[in-house]
Amino acid sequence: MNNPLNKFAKSVALAIITLAAICTTGYTQDKEPTDSTMLLIQNPETNTIDTVYTIVDEMPEYPGGIREINNYIRYPEELLSSAESIEELEGVVIVQFVVNEKGGIGNISIAQSLRPEFDSAVINGVKRGVLKKKFKPGKLNGRPVKVRITMGINFRVH
Repeated sequence: MNNPLNKFAKSVALAIITLAAICTTGYTQDKEPTDSTMLLIQNPETNTIDTVYTIVDEMPEYPGGIREINNYIRYPEELLSSAESIEELEGVVIVQFVVNEKGGIGNISIAQSLRPEFDSAVINGVKRGVLKKKFKPGKLNGRPVKVRITMGINFRVH
């Protein structure tokens, strides 16, 4: 069966994936961390509770900028042939992950889902990006600490 959306989707350039927003921002702290800037998160790899910060003196930095991670996120092409409407092909996925003291990542989770295919594309893309280049770790009071990053990935068909 010929779905008109399929013809449209195949005739346009493949989707453009953009970073919608970086929701976590840093600022210099003049005092000790507060409960609102610090989280206790279970580390599934070590089965321990880790202290993770959301606001630090120096936020983690990805080489080339956080937008560089978009280069590793692939649009789930299988949706182009199965979607019934354009609304099923576009939207925002909010992803969270922890950047550790060495610049690696862990505790990846989807805070706002779009569809399982998009969620998987984002998680796999973030993992691929960090395999290529590690983050410069975030710092609090001059020492590297674990920091939770929250960012939105915007999927659009053009």
